[in-house]
Amino acid sequence: VITLDNEPLVIFVESAGEGSGDLRVRLKGPWEPISSLHELSVFLRTNKARGLGSGGLFAEHHPILIKPSNETRWDHAIATYNTVASALYTNITLDEPS
Repeated sequence: VITLDNEPLVIFVESAGEGSGDLRVRLKGPWEPISSLHELSVFLRTNKARGLGSGGLFAEHHPILIKPSNETRWDHAIATYNTVASALYTNITLDEPS
């Protein structure tokens, strides 16, 4: 049994170049692979619970942890954070680079 309420959704972010869109994102866990902020946005919006019986997996207050690598540019980490916030999630943590 997976308890989604206690396990944060972990999003890894890595810079892949100098441009604002040159980044890769991936999710920890059994999710379909994603690689872009657009795909992340679609995933978050599609899986958001909107009340009883909505079929979504994550409530707006579900913990979401963004984990940039040591080489991730700050603007890429913030763009990832902003993508999560724009999907109207409220419990977002931007972790130390590792």
